[in-house]
Amino acid sequence: MSRWRRQEGFTLIELSVSLGLFAIVIVSLSLMFDRALSAGSRVRFDQVGKTLAQEKLEELRALPFYVPWTDEARRVDLLDWYFPDDASVTVITPNTTGAYDPTAGEWAFTTTETPLVVEGKDFIRSTTVQFVAVQDDGSIQARQPEAGYQTNVATADAPATQSVQVTVTVSWTSQGQNRSNSLDTIIHNIRRGVPNVEASGSVLAAQISGIEFHDGLLPDNGVTAEVLATVGEASTSFREVTGSESDASADPLDVIEREPVSGNLIQPEQPAAPNSGAAASSVPNTVSGNTSSESVGLSADVLPSFNGVGAIAGWGSSNPSAATQARVSTLHTLNPEGSTVVNLNGFEINSREPNDGARPPTLVLRLGSVAGQVGQQSTTTDVRVNSSMALSTIPPDGAKPAVPAAAVWASRTIPLNSDYKGVVTIAGLEVNASASASATSADTAVDWRVVGLRVWDPDQPPTSITDLPGGYNGPFTFGFDSSCGGWEDDPSTPALEDPDAGRCGATRVNTSLAPGDNPVPGEIPAAYVGDDGSSLSLSIVAGVTVRDAQTDPTIGSSTASIAQKNILSITTQETQGAVPLVPMLVGVGDASADTSYIVHEH
Repeated sequence: MSRWRRQEGFTLIELSVSLGLFAIVIVSLSLMFDRALSAGSRVRFDQVGKTLAQEKLEELRALPFYVPWTDEARRVDLLDWYFPDDASVTVITPNTTGAYDPTAGEWAFTTTETPLVVEGKDFIRSTTVQFVAVQDDGSIQARQPEAGYQTNVATADAPATQSVQVTVTVSWTSQGQNRSNSLDTIIHNIRRGVPNVEASGSVLAAQISGIEFHDGLLPDNGVTAEVLATVGEASTSFREVTGSESDASADPLDVIEREPVSGNLIQPEQPAAPNSGAAASSVPNTVSGNTSSESVGLSADVLPSFNGVGAIAGWGSSNPSAATQARVSTLHTLNPEGSTVVNLNGFEINSREPNDGARPPTLVLRLGSVAGQVGQQSTTTDVRVNSSMALSTIPPDGAKPAVPAAAVWASRTIPLNSDYKGVVTIAGLEVNASASASATSADTAVDWRVVGLRVWDPDQPPTSITDLPGGYNGPFTFGFDSSCGGWEDDPSTPALEDPDAGRCGATRVNTSLAPGDNPVPGEIPAAYVGDDGSSLSLSIVAGVTVRDAQTDPTIGSSTASIAQKNILSITTQETQGAVPLVPMLVGVGDASADTSYIVHEH
């Protein structure tokens, strides 16, 4: 009996308790494993949802933002599928609904794709697109599409803005719970490559620099300012890539008074027109196919100096004015796409040197009538730009004498001779520049002429006992005719006077002058030559003409450009031993035209 008592083992109760504890541990481990599997599955499907959203965003970025419906290739763009209408017409994209809430500022389309099956799970992906404008502070503002907007209708498919906000949302059900993942971005209409059509043109009647105006009553009172002015400036530009853009601007006159060293404006906030001496009009870019135009005019007035010691500039009784027009059409049925005109009738600008306050400002430049025009148009076969500028004499009106087209006074002491009208006077000046381009040709042309150029010679002897010394050399008339291919000694001479010569007869064209030569006839009078025999207080130089035309018929591409920089540049200055003149630089008669054309479908 004692031997049996010494044998040890588990009782039935002990075994039951052990098995119960083991079961509890196994159940706990299985629950933890199931939860781990569930968490892993949720994370995996979350990643799948994010991937599906990212893939959609990349797909949308790869699409063209906007291709006009007039493009015969009919390439599908982002808006065709994801913003088809303005919700007032039938939706053309399957599974797409428009949500419009003007009160909330929402105009959005949501496209829903049929369930996407990934690893046996159904995912629903929706893409919402909204026209937006990105503000300067980075904020996003929703924009409403044009009324009647529809992507599959020509002239009705222009986007409201060049940016859209895209939100992609992917949703699914996981373990009885609804899950979703959203990504959003802004997609811009980034234009790449060479434009199909590009054109621009500009004109400028005159630009004046180097004038000093002492704005104070005493030499140590006030500041000596630099005065700059531009007169009769106008330009247009047109660009077509996938949509068309057109701009036109014009500025009849602009006069500023600034500190000569720093360049800071002495009048940083000029008064409102008409006293500002400047006016401008412009037309913003548009792709709507509509016509937009603006105009501006100034009353006759003067621009006083900042300290009120005198007038810096003044303009005549006929209002300086400008009118612009810009319009676009993917069918090129609106011609011209850009045009602008600028006019001015009478302009004067003064200089003033430090003095004791008794001496008034000195007239240094006077302009007569100014008329400029720039026009651009394109068709399905070519593009053309024409730029023209003309300065002409204002006829006498009653007691008012005639005003030359341009008169550079610049004299520190006005001669007593009543014939004096300025150191240099011009009766008329005009320039015309044009450029055209097509698939097989490119061409440029420039024509300009100066009529009645006269230079005052103070040393001319009097013609009678009662006359005073001094008189004008000239008048000289000269120019350039691109159709004749040479300088014209006298383009005002009618061809009918030389029937055998024709338009480009030898009597009219000077073939001895090379393109780089200065065609200004006559010599500067000796009174303006300095003691060293070479320095001048007065110089007159003809400007440079830059032309280029290139064509590649194999690819149907051509470019043409023409620029006439300052028909005349007139410089006055102080020179030792020469007649002292008020320092200034005057450039008159600028014009340019540029075109680029590449064969494309309209």
